[in-house]
Amino acid sequence: MAEHHSLKLIEAWRAGREADLQFGVAFSGGRDSLALLQLMVEGCGAGKITALHIDHGVRDTVSRDEEMRAVERSCRELDVGWFHQTLNPAPDPPSESALRDARYRLLAAMAREHRLAAVVTAHHREDQLETVLMNLLRGTDWSGLAGMPESFERHGVTFLRPLLGWSAEQLGQVVARHEVFDDPSNADGRYRRNRYRRRLLPLIDELE
Repeated sequence: MAEHHSLKLIEAWRAGREADLQFGVAFSGGRDSLALLQLMVEGCGAGKITALHIDHGVRDTVSRDEEMRAVERSCRELDVGWFHQTLNPAPDPPSESALRDARYRLLAAMAREHRLAAVVTAHHREDQLETVLMNLLRGTDWSGLAGMPESFERHGVTFLRPLLGWSAEQLGQVVARHEVFDDPSNADGRYRRNRYRRRLLPLIDELE
């Protein structure tokens, strides 16, 4: 079952370490990160989880306010503490790579400030496929075809990706009873990953 597989990485990482480890969960309020937050609460207990929310500062105020309300609502329902930061200044231009680098830098800073053992992100199977395809079409060596690792260090902080064995559909089932925030930037065709997700992955699904 994917549920058991998803927590093996967390269980293995916790083994031999202090019992009271505190994890940060990168949390946008959307489906994937909400599923991760719920699974982490179920596996570790709400008291050992802190949600970390980052406002990239590139969307309109109405959308950003809606996201903040979704984050607050979900954390309250799961009884999880949370912290919020805004990228300031936001990267200009706000390219995918610049936003990603700034996000990891701020997540790492939040983890250090709040003494979190690691930050957990909600990258899943389709994200992994998108990454491999992007690397392949961009031109890469064999290391690029390996995709995203389950764990890595950045800015002095450990990051973990326990959901790489999950599909987006499975994550949707986890949060089926929750009200989920739909980030409009996920449909923005200016970002390469969104174009791959909307155009290329459906073609691959048809071939299977």
